Amino acid sequence: MTTFTPSQTQLTGALDDIAYEIEQLIGICFHMIRHGPGPEQATAENQEAILTANVYLEAFLLHTRVLLDFFEHRTRSSRHGNELNDVLALDYGFPATPVGIDRRLRERINQDLTHLSYSRTLRQGSAKDWLPEPMARALLARCDEFAAHLQLGRGPSVPDASRVRYSEIRRLVAELLRTS
Repeated sequence: MTTFTPSQTQLTGALDDIAYEIEQLIGICFHMIRHGPGPEQATAENQEAILTANVYLEAFLLHTRVLLDFFEHRTRSSRHGNELNDVLALDYGFPATPVGIDRRLRERINQDLTHLSYSRTLRQGSAKDWLPEPMARALLARCDEFAAHLQLGRGPSVPDASRVRYSEIRRLVAELLRTS
């Protein structure tokens, strides 16, 4: 198998992409706190509100999935015997450990968000609820740990601009965790 090892330039460049994923999660969480989950029942008058709520929920779930892969995977995915260039927290000296999100919710993210599956038809009532708040709390805590790790200078060299950006991420996460 051909392995992939990121260069220092790639590690530095990916810090912006990681920050983007975390900042999107933060922004979506702030929006969901301000606006709530949206209407329960669809009517002709509230179709736009339901669409907006679904767009934010699905964006939340997508960024959650990206960050779970980043924080939890111990190896890069591979194709045809070649390791792909996935960005992993391990690349920054940050341990790959599970984020405290329920296994059933993880399965739903994989099955219901990115695939049409027959398992969707089996979920009724509260089994269709996504419960974003506990997912957000666990994932935001992990994002804060990663940002603190970078600020302490652990792992590869982190440019000053990235340290400032991750400091702001830590401030926003603390605010979110106090607010929710």
